[in-house]
Amino acid sequence: MTDALSPADPYLASLLVDLDDRERACVQLRYSAGLTDREISEVLCLSAAGLSHVLAKALRKVARVVEASAPGLHAGDYPADMNHHLTNGVRR
Repeated sequence: MTDALSPADPYLASLLVDLDDRERACVQLRYSAGLTDREISEVLCLSAAGLSHVLAKALRKVARVVEASAPGLHAGDYPADMNHHLTNGVRR
């Protein structure tokens, strides 16, 4: 990944490797660029439901990578915003 939203930290970049382009874009726009759900939906031409689905799927993949690399880490250990998305989908 060499785009402007790519994490500078190699570990963070490694968390996004298994994501497809749309999933990666959703995560990067939310957490690197700080865009709102509405802004992300507009940029990627997704409905609110589509964004919710893509972001939740992406964060589940990221969670699996984190859990595999850090045994003993549980969903409750993630930042509150990520926990919300993992359990409830995208904020509306």
